[in-house]
Amino acid sequence: MGTFSRRSLGTLFLLLPVTLSGTEPAKDEGRPRFTFQAVLSDFEPLRDREERKPELLYAGLEASFERKGWGAVVEIRGREDRFRPYFGSGVWLEKGWAWLATPVGQLRLGKLPSRFGPEDETFGGNLFSVNGVSRNPDWGMSVGDVSGRGLDQVEWGIRYIGQNDHVAWEDQGRGVESDPSGTLRDGLEGRGSYLWNQGLTTERVGLSAATARIVDGSGREKLRRTDLGADVRGSFGPIAATVGLFHRKGSDLEAVRSGDLAEPRVGYADSWAGLFTLVAEFPNVVWRYVYSEWRYPGLDADERIHQPSASWTPRKGIAGTIEYSSWRRRTGGAVRTSNALRFGLALTF
Repeated sequence: MGTFSRRSLGTLFLLLPVTLSGTEPAKDEGRPRFTFQAVLSDFEPLRDREERKPELLYAGLEASFERKGWGAVVEIRGREDRFRPYFGSGVWLEKGWAWLATPVGQLRLGKLPSRFGPEDETFGGNLFSVNGVSRNPDWGMSVGDVSGRGLDQVEWGIRYIGQNDHVAWEDQGRGVESDPSGTLRDGLEGRGSYLWNQGLTTERVGLSAATARIVDGSGREKLRRTDLGADVRGSFGPIAATVGLFHRKGSDLEAVRSGDLAEPRVGYADSWAGLFTLVAEFPNVVWRYVYSEWRYPGLDADERIHQPSASWTPRKGIAGTIEYSSWRRRTGGAVRTSNALRFGLALTF
């Protein structure tokens, strides 16, 4: 990870983790638009202080172009060191696609964001992101649409993944996104949701499904991974709550325990997971609590993370967040717990 000077770190401590968003220019069809973002992060464990990690999480440049019925989006990101140990550099394509409006929905081709499950709203990533489910763009094509029925809204999308490139939020050593000897091929995922809007209150129900082959360096199939998910979100004024359930059919032991890792690749394992979020959103402050839990029956293991946080937006283009993480991991009779604060700053122009 990259490092800061002591002066920069001191400044960062005075700032809460921030997502900054500059004033957007008026939409001008036919002219390209550019967005620059720099995201700083400071991970401060309450114990094991040698693991503290102030860093430039990434700096990114996004360009978009739109004309009537078609357009394109591309985002390049970089950091001071390599994205993963086996990457050739610290620069990567985060996303990029061309799109075309069709009678059935918007058709996209390129490197596309995930269509599975609800969006991860945490700063440091919940267990769904850590295990490669959320924040996961890959190469392929997709089609989707959002349509209204009065105040209600129907949204659906399907994505085909030809091959992944190991760029995802997944933690190192957990699954195919961080496995240099494994590649995801021929993946298919889809999501549909229905939003009931009664003005002050809303309810949304979503269903997701995905399946893909995971192959080794010779193209031989290691396993087929199949995911199913369901989520319900309800809101009353500024308060919203989400409950999500998840099941993964992967491999019990062989592919999970292969390699020289100190821990198994839990992202390959049969598993069950749950998610709960509670959000109170006001004009300048967002209070958030996220709980995620993952169980691996074949490994006799489970883990969970509590993540309360607060985000502050003093003006458009400047926001601050401080996030606390309490992460408990159990394997057999061994239990590990880590508690940490994460500070961050993101500037977008």
